[in-house]
This record gives sequence, C-alpha cells and structure tokens, in this order.
Amino acid sequence: MNLYLLKRELKENILIYIFIFFLYSIGTTAGIVVANNINFQNNNSITIYFFSALEAFKNSEASNFSILKNSYLQNLSFFAIIVLLGYARIGFIFVIIIILFKGVFLGFSIFTIFASIKFFKAAVLLISISPSVFLLLLVLIRASELSIEFSFAKLFSNGNITFLKLNNNPRRYFSLQLKMLIIILIASLWDAFIVPLIV
Repeated sequence: MNLYLLKRELKENILIYIFIFFLYSIGTTAGIVVANNINFQNNNSITIYFFSALEAFKNSEASNFSILKNSYLQNLSFFAIIVLLGYARIGFIFVIIIILFKGVFLGFSIFTIFASIKFFKAAVLLISISPSVFLLLLVLIRASELSIEFSFAKLFSNGNITFLKLNNNPRRYFSLQLKMLIIILIASLWDAFIVPLIV
C-alpha cells in the first residue's frame, strides 16, 4: 500500500479508527484502575505468578523456533476470531468487546509490571516487548476496523450506506485481512529472537 492509498484509507475510515482507539483507551484505563484497586493479597499473588512466568520463560530450553511457533499461533488465533466475527451481521458487537478486553489486559499488565519490579527493570522489559506490542496493536486496530466495517456492510446490505467501502464483498474483505499476517509474523519473530536476548 503506497502513501496515497494509506492517506485515503485513513481519511475514509477516520471515524472508525477514532472509535476503536477510544475503546482501547477506555479498556487500558480500566485495566490500570482495576490493578490499582485490588487488595494486597491478590496483588502479591499476581506478582508471584508474573515472576514465575518470567523465570520459566528465561530458563526455558525451548528453541527460538518453538517460541516463534507458539507466539505466531497465539496471535493468529486471536486475529482469526476478529476476522470471522466480521463475517457475522452482529459481529461488530463482539469485536468491540474484544477491543475493550485487550485494553484492560494491557493496562493491567503495565501497572502490574511497574508495581512488581524496580522501575529500571520494568522499563527494560517494556521496551523489549514494545515493538511487537506496537505491531500487534496496529493489527488489532486495522483488523477491527475492517471487521466492524464489513459486519456493518452485511447488516445494512439492503441499504445505501455510503461510508462503507467494502460493500459486502467477502473476497476483498479477506484479501485485506490476509495482509495482516505479515505483520503478525514480524511481531512473533521479534518475540522469539530478540526479547529472549534482552530479558
């Protein structure tokens, strides 16, 4: 996609992108609030679980390719759910719920990391995973935008909805979504080969 097409895409769907980003921000804020208000015992349990998971990851004898496979399959399964939901007439409702949930998870994770370990170590950890998180966030936003738009196109297939560009065209919908697989692969490669070197 060249720069002109990218600008046109953003201009045509700016309202949907703003809506998705707004939902994600609400979810992230809610996750931080929830993490900040859990009691000490639960917070301590989460901290122990977090450190155990981190140590297991660092001490794992699994190969980079094994990590790549697991990471890619996990991200792919989440992506596939969003794509398939877009094919349902009311799938956009569930996509909205998923966006909120992912936001809550991100906010909760960030707060827990900074609350559990020293600032420097937390910063290093977050910086190490930030590229893959950023790429997966782009996939989430783009895939969700397409899913919501296509779901609306199916819901209002008999009406004249001028702002919908997919026009209930499954072939174009899936071809656009498949391009996201490359970004998911790049994010998974980072998790498998770069993050273990840092953490």
